[in-house]
Amino acid sequence: MPTASSLPPNLRGQSHLARKHLKQVIHIPTSLETYVGQEPIVMEGAAFLPALVHAWGVPPSHALFLVPTKPFQVENYSQREWVKPILESCADPEQAFSNWMERDHRFGQGIIQQAEALGYQAITVDDQLYIDSIYAVVIEHFSLPKD
Repeated sequence: MPTASSLPPNLRGQSHLARKHLKQVIHIPTSLETYVGQEPIVMEGAAFLPALVHAWGVPPSHALFLVPTKPFQVENYSQREWVKPILESCADPEQAFSNWMERDHRFGQGIIQQAEALGYQAITVDDQLYIDSIYAVVIEHFSLPKD
């Protein structure tokens, strides 16, 4: 899987392009029922299991899975405003958060294994893989024009 240091220098430093174009050039469906087989898809989140994507006939060249590392996920979830109210309803909020992050981490590892077994690419996202690097991988994977 690519990391920031494994990307060629010519694919770094494109964050302005990512912010400007990523949503314009990549179809992010709310349901695979509307997928017509031509648009590339960036998968992020539990809704798009590789097996489901595969069952809908999405070819590996049209799908890319982004999976956070555990430290990245813990850091980012701990900063989300909606997490604290959920945890406050638990008897042991700290343990509940730890269990939640462990469950999500294991789920993400399963996504990676499933994606690879079906021929899809999965990118592990952490604080070392910046948006411009992710954007560059997306552009290269989907053979999209570079601006």
